[in-house]
Amino acid sequence: MCTPRPSALMSPKQKPFHLPALPVEILSEIFILCLPEIPTSCELTPEFDPERPDAPWLFMQICKAWRGIALATPRLWQRLWVNFDPDSEVTNVFESFVARSGALPLELAVWGIEPTPPEFDDFVDSLQINAAKIGSLKLEMMPHNAAVLNAASFSFPRLREVDMNLQYDSWDWEALAPVTLFRDAPSLRSVTLRRSLPWLVELPWQQLTKLVLDALHLENCVEALRLAPNVTHVEIELNLIPLLPRPRPPPLTHHHIHYLHLLEWEEEPVSIHDADLFLLEFLTLPALEILELGCTGRMAPSILDDFLRRSSPPLQKLQFGRYSLNLELALWTTMEPFVGLRLAVLELESPPRTFSEPFFAALGSDIAFLPILHTLTIGFEPHGYFSIHEARLEYLMAVAGNALTKRRRLRALANDPCSLRSLRFLSRDAWSHVPSLELESLEILRTLKRDGLEVYIGIHNTHVMNSLHQYTEDGVSLLEIE
Repeated sequence: MCTPRPSALMSPKQKPFHLPALPVEILSEIFILCLPEIPTSCELTPEFDPERPDAPWLFMQICKAWRGIALATPRLWQRLWVNFDPDSEVTNVFESFVARSGALPLELAVWGIEPTPPEFDDFVDSLQINAAKIGSLKLEMMPHNAAVLNAASFSFPRLREVDMNLQYDSWDWEALAPVTLFRDAPSLRSVTLRRSLPWLVELPWQQLTKLVLDALHLENCVEALRLAPNVTHVEIELNLIPLLPRPRPPPLTHHHIHYLHLLEWEEEPVSIHDADLFLLEFLTLPALEILELGCTGRMAPSILDDFLRRSSPPLQKLQFGRYSLNLELALWTTMEPFVGLRLAVLELESPPRTFSEPFFAALGSDIAFLPILHTLTIGFEPHGYFSIHEARLEYLMAVAGNALTKRRRLRALANDPCSLRSLRFLSRDAWSHVPSLELESLEILRTLKRDGLEVYIGIHNTHVMNSLHQYTEDGVSLLEIE
């Protein structure tokens, strides 16, 4: 009679788990996939717990083999964020990452505190020595921390990205000295300024190709774009709180911006004598190809129309993002900006009925309305939380299907094939219910699909309407899984 092994007598929960003997290269890749992202702010930085450390420290504590693999994988040590607190050993940690990352550039985020801790000086000395290792640098600190950095000179030959958040009181900004540590950064191409006025950071503005402006006032954004004449990619989120009085910046024509993402949601004017100002009123962008808008509902369609006519850009994609129930489209009773606009891609996030009705009416009756549009994407809220302002999916499917059917007939009469190739309805969340299969709009969409139009209804790239897997006569599902 054979005696069973002890593990055979254990319950499944008690049995030891043996990791398969994977090749070192595969384990290294798995380790790298476990690395956390750098937090967007010091307020979101998790406290270090030595009992439950994150990667890469975690792999140093499992076993001798894993520790060796971790130390032999430079990419595990490329990303570091440091927060100055009394118990931290920031300089030692930084230097260990510098050594272990080998020849690879380091992604570094630094958050200072008030008052400046004694170890900050030691860290600045080490940063100065190892500046050639830095490929990306994120700084969030007070002006006195910046003053310590200004007292040293730095050379960042590999630095390509900077993210700067200089926290200061609005009443004392005039007394601040500019941050100067980026003077010698010949490879710098991407800069993010968060609450940091453009003149408070000395930068090689001429060589920048990407600029992100977060929580700045309108006139500061225009000034930053004026300082950076060669940027092609711009993302702007305007400050929520307007200044009084609101200065009007001089108009700017920028010849190199190809991509603009604009979130403009300032509060209403607090004085009846204080006029609404919108960034697009002051910009002319003749090279613009992609425009993504999330604007306040007080911005009339004429502002976008004037901007497009003034710029005459080779615009290929226009996106209206979601902001405050997407009320920025609620006042669009005229579709004038779209007439003759040679867009290839249009994305509408949760369009209200007040916009959807005239939009689809024009799409189905006017050949000059978005004449070369080939992709139309409509986002919607599946739960109906905002149904007072938004059009529901059933309504959007009906008006879109009818409009596209009419549009194809019009184009056929004009011997001009309809350019639209893709119609997409994208939910931002899982659905609590799905439309009835008996809806007339679904049959219209099936007909359009049989005629060659790509139709997709789901969550981004994940199809969730399993209950709508009804096949047409030609055996092709209306709603394909992508």
